[in-house]
Amino acid sequence: RPTPLERLSLPIDGEVFIKREDVSAVHSFKWRGAYNRMAALTEDERRNGVVAASAGNHAQGVAVAAKRLRVHATIYMPVSAPRMKQIAVAEHGGDAVSVVWLGDYIDRGWEPLQTLDLVAAGLGQPGVAEVRLLGNHERFLLDAATGRNLTLPHLLHWWRYGGEETLTCLAPEAALEDPEAVGAALYESLGEARIAFLESLPLQHRIGDYVFAHAGLNPDRRLEDQDENDLLWIREPFLSGWDWPHPVTVVHGHTPEGPVALPHRIGVDSGVFASGSLSAVELRGGELRFLTTRIEGMDPRGLGSNSY
Repeated sequence: RPTPLERLSLPIDGEVFIKREDVSAVHSFKWRGAYNRMAALTEDERRNGVVAASAGNHAQGVAVAAKRLRVHATIYMPVSAPRMKQIAVAEHGGDAVSVVWLGDYIDRGWEPLQTLDLVAAGLGQPGVAEVRLLGNHERFLLDAATGRNLTLPHLLHWWRYGGEETLTCLAPEAALEDPEAVGAALYESLGEARIAFLESLPLQHRIGDYVFAHAGLNPDRRLEDQDENDLLWIREPFLSGWDWPHPVTVVHGHTPEGPVALPHRIGVDSGVFASGSLSAVELRGGELRFLTTRIEGMDPRGLGSNSY
């Protein structure tokens, strides 16, 4: 909250005011330097996070700023720092929690509109930052609904690799042989708000040493040069990861082999449409834990080759 400005009663000419930083969360003016510096970070710098070292008040300032600005911060304190200060830093910063959705919200299921609405609404947990990424199946839908790629081969490819249910739900009267009719029906069923939501979805997100992407990263391109085709569709040479050149671990879906953890990647796509198992991963510092829920009574059919 804003710190008050108070007038001092002194036996001098003129007025003297003091800024009551002692009633701030840190009880010191030192938090302002950390906050102002972090507030000036670029979006790329914020994604990379910050590292700080302090024995007390500056550390608390970084923790306060990190929580308020949603910037990941690693704060080092000497073992000799007062225990009270260490506790205050932990309390000010708290656990920064982010939930990253890895895409492919639609296809191979019968309620695409309801699913998209649930994803858009999010979990609604206070203090939790949610990031929703675009998947290659949302790209199929967007290309068709907006007319960006409304060719018959493209529609047939989508139909074959999971789009049958979505097309049946959203364009029930349109024949695939009439792409224009399919596109118009999809646009009408989705509506402008859902299309705008899908268009807003990013292709990747970085938190510290983790990069989240639907399919993966191309090891032959620099991190800043990754293109949409790689981020949405890549398998090899990403999956094998020989001589992995990037200083990050990729958390991804797309390839239904998960859950799997390798030095360069963490895959969480367990092919729920065929296996009945839906997986996620919890990352806390350098530790990870897979979370899996299963549809009771579902007989796994195997993924086969029809899994895009």
